[in-house]
Amino acid sequence: MSSPFIIKIYGPPGTGKTRTLQRLVEWLIGVKMYKEKIKAELMEKGFPEKWLDENFGEYELSDIAFATFQTSALREFVEERLNMDLEEDRKPGGPLRHFRTVHGICQALLYDFKIWNPEISRRMGGLTPERWFQIFANQQRKIDPSFRFDPDAMGAANPFEKANYLWQVMSQVINKEYHKVGREGISRKILEALPPSLHEHYFAWERFKAERGIVDYNDMLMDGYDYLKSGSIYLPTKVLIVDEFQDLSPLQFEIFKMLAKDKELIIIAGDDWQTIFTWMGADPRFIIEYPADLEIILKKTWRLPEKVLRQALSYAETNLRNGVFKEMQSTGKKGALAHIRNFSTRREEDINQLAQWVLAELKKGHSVMILTRTNSQALHIFGEFYKRGFKPRSLKKSTKWNKKVEKVGSFFDLLHSIIEIEKGTPSREDFKRVGWACGVITEEEFDKELPLMAYLKPNWREEIILEKIQEIWGRQARRFLEKILREGLKPMDGIPEEYELYIDTIHSSKGLEADVVFLINEMPRRHWRKFFRSMEELEAEARVWFVGMTRARKALGIVWTDKAFRLD
Repeated sequence: MSSPFIIKIYGPPGTGKTRTLQRLVEWLIGVKMYKEKIKAELMEKGFPEKWLDENFGEYELSDIAFATFQTSALREFVEERLNMDLEEDRKPGGPLRHFRTVHGICQALLYDFKIWNPEISRRMGGLTPERWFQIFANQQRKIDPSFRFDPDAMGAANPFEKANYLWQVMSQVINKEYHKVGREGISRKILEALPPSLHEHYFAWERFKAERGIVDYNDMLMDGYDYLKSGSIYLPTKVLIVDEFQDLSPLQFEIFKMLAKDKELIIIAGDDWQTIFTWMGADPRFIIEYPADLEIILKKTWRLPEKVLRQALSYAETNLRNGVFKEMQSTGKKGALAHIRNFSTRREEDINQLAQWVLAELKKGHSVMILTRTNSQALHIFGEFYKRGFKPRSLKKSTKWNKKVEKVGSFFDLLHSIIEIEKGTPSREDFKRVGWACGVITEEEFDKELPLMAYLKPNWREEIILEKIQEIWGRQARRFLEKILREGLKPMDGIPEEYELYIDTIHSSKGLEADVVFLINEMPRRHWRKFFRSMEELEAEARVWFVGMTRARKALGIVWTDKAFRLD
């Protein structure tokens, strides 16, 4: 069989990489509506007319496998870009069967080739591996009370909880080492990387999975790798598209190479400047060095104004030296860039000033993001803004705080109701939510119409049942609520009724944007340099900050603290 035709697409921030992939899929499956418009768009981006003419309508949707790094990105692509139902259309035999994460493609192949018993799916009971690990961690805490797991702080962001650290190390080692040492050697590698205090927890997790007949993401990758290598399974499509290629781990890269066998067309897309999962082994060299017959660099950014783009490109040229430099074109608008010096996230007057700047932007109708390096930093600023009467949101769609209690709503809804009561502008729903939190009414009694003040005890702040909050939304939610109730809410005047304010980590913002971004330049430690053992690790950190500064559509404010990373 002839070699596949390989296309590599570099998509720097805001250049429309996802839209380009959408247009390519539409072209390959022969969407006739807007055919000439799609063709002109692809040619403008650098696709040769001859190649486009030869490949229009050459494939069915079921001939295409589309892999990406995160389920949220895949859902956006399928449901918002292709206008299809991800869950329904990727069932066995569906046209989107192989539109998944790399883990998900391995899982689908293991089921389809009858390597895995369908009973596994039933045993999982619709729960994610993280949820099963949380159940396991709760069980282990009977033996070791310090073995706590926070599913909202996965990965490198929170290695300070014991169970999180175990989850992180298992994933790290498997993603970096499994293809070298195999099934026989991986346990030894994991144990070498873990402190002795976690060895028994590791063995207990393996027993827990075996006893219940369940699997985690690592099992999907390891079994996928083994059975692809043996030839027992293969990817039965003609086209393979991989988005966010720069975020593949070494094990996922080896799996990709086996999935790519016997394909007619391979398309890889990403941006080495935005490799931010290096803690899992992601390496920008995977996309830089992978050979291609056609290389496209998307240069026109539809997001970044001139001042923000110049700052980002200057930063990339100085700090991201091991990548492909991409000269980009701005939106043509001037934009705004501000450096805010001598700021402290722990100083009341500084937070007040930041809140005033944010308020001024919200009053203009601008969306605002405040981005931090870690979850704990984001949570601190989240709390400070709640105390001032704002209702910020998280960028994480899967956060436990979004869990809905029937009729009551999410933890965010409860927080917002508390703010409205403190501001003196509550609705009946707000009274009911706080009454429910105080145990005055149950979920079943939520629709009952009582006199408003019946919902609210005079000392309602002390009456909120914190154990209930923790049981539903987690220990972190309880601590957060305790803190803002203890320190008191002092709502600012003039906050609009409707606005978009997001406070979260830089990692959570990847692929997203806002009119105005405040980038809190603060590392977790003052002497952060000693945590980076090589120039490669330092450059990996620099890529995270590059992602943060390229989220802004109109204005970027870089907020400098005494623990700042080098962003000059």
